[in-house]
Amino acid sequence: MWSFAAIRPGNPPSLFIHSWYPLRVERDQLDLSVFGDIVDGSMIEPYLAEGPNAPDGTPRAYGFAEALGLPAFRWLSPRLVDVDPEHFLKHGGQRIGRKPPDMRSVLPPPTKHTLPKSGVSAREAFALLQPLLTPWFQPPWVLNQVSGSDLQGWEFNTFNPKTGEAILTYLFENGNAGCRSLGRQASLGSARALPESWLDSSAVLRIARALEPPPELASETLSRCLHLHWRVNPGGARWQVTVSATSHKHECPTWWIEINALTGAVVREQLDRRGAGESSWIMMPWRERLAGGQWQDIVKT
Repeated sequence: MWSFAAIRPGNPPSLFIHSWYPLRVERDQLDLSVFGDIVDGSMIEPYLAEGPNAPDGTPRAYGFAEALGLPAFRWLSPRLVDVDPEHFLKHGGQRIGRKPPDMRSVLPPPTKHTLPKSGVSAREAFALLQPLLTPWFQPPWVLNQVSGSDLQGWEFNTFNPKTGEAILTYLFENGNAGCRSLGRQASLGSARALPESWLDSSAVLRIARALEPPPELASETLSRCLHLHWRVNPGGARWQVTVSATSHKHECPTWWIEINALTGAVVREQLDRRGAGESSWIMMPWRERLAGGQWQDIVKT
């Protein structure tokens, strides 16, 4: 994602957000006149469309920054340096030290599955992936995170507490499947395994859909994305269902639902909404509902 907020005293902020997943642009609060003293709006408009690159091939975020004359804006991903350090050394980079070697598993290449139906559940996806990745779904490897949806596909994180390596395995809605090593992700032995009897996503969705939506979302068409992980405080494995309006209206809040991954009990719900004034581009905690109680404002501390 790339975004900006331009603020002129006495005026509402001018906001622009470009997200990558899902690919969309939010510009309903964009006012290019705020840049009138710096650059004509027509000079930056080509960089505010959907997609990573402008028609001339320039990354849109970089083109926008260059048009404004910003002195420093390029960001270098550490992963790119890991992949080809010699390239950066040849172009003026300096080696200031060495990190311990990152031992990564040799994984099978991507593959294509014929799905038994559209919209497979998390457990169905997990079963389809097991023949491909049996060594990484068995001890000492542990499954510690699941995320996705029946419309977009599923991702599974496995972790080796002996080496600290994490593996991300995915199955997309079109049947494309694969995996990649994330390298050493945490201290040895620090990951908690999900319980073997975690509820499938289909059951979790039935529970989430049975809840009465908050009034702010009652008339909206809703999308749901799921994430299963281990919560430390309060303890236990939880499904977190993220509910948002498909209209992407600026005033619509995001609804978070936490569900016990073993019992299916709804533990907590939370609404996030955009802040006010200079914080209007940030989603902030607003209200919560505990174990089926009443909605209450979240007290700021």
